[in-house]
Amino acid sequence: MKDFIKRLFDREPPLDAARTRMRADWDRRARENAMHFVADFKEQWEDEGEFFRTGEDDVARFLREANWTPEMTGNASLLEIGCGVGRMTRALAGRFAFITAVDVSGEMLVRAYQANSHLQNVHFMQVNGSSFAGIADNSYDFAFSYIVFQHMPHADLIYEYVADTLRVLKPGGRFRFQARNDFLLVKHDTYDGASVDIPRVRDIANRLNASVESISGQGTQMCYIELRKS
Repeated sequence: MKDFIKRLFDREPPLDAARTRMRADWDRRARENAMHFVADFKEQWEDEGEFFRTGEDDVARFLREANWTPEMTGNASLLEIGCGVGRMTRALAGRFAFITAVDVSGEMLVRAYQANSHLQNVHFMQVNGSSFAGIADNSYDFAFSYIVFQHMPHADLIYEYVADTLRVLKPGGRFRFQARNDFLLVKHDTYDGASVDIPRVRDIANRLNASVESISGQGTQMCYIELRKS
């Protein structure tokens, strides 16, 4: 029955079109009101300092829940997927030795660099929306994504990101991400996006010599999954 309902209501676009649309939509949102679309619980962020403090709070909570301690991260490299204007990047830069912060939107990255050009250990990089062309295998100790995958219009884009993240992680590297797992009848657009199927994530991990370390929030929009590369 669930598969029948999924076939009836899914109207997911082809992947190439989805990538193009994501880039165009997030470029437009960056031009309209970048900070709002990155943190939409406030319509206008008059105080940039307040905006970046929310990133500090989210990073502290994320690392605490992941149990990624300063002893683990202080000399480590991190891949941040979906950095937007660098709301969390700024806080992460004080906790990791080196960060590559990627986003599909060039307009978001321009604003991220302008706001965070003082960060000497961060490299901002545009990607295609599902993989990391130009990044070598076994490059990073950690990878993470938060409030990003839930905006992707096609679940296969998320699965491609998961697979390519495992490629660029070093052996023993850890990848923790948040995604939808509620399978509501959403629009599958670039804001109200697709859900991940946990058995599919497990299969990708198994095929790429990785394990599922933890899962929480199943059946909700705030599902957290952590993978470890063998």
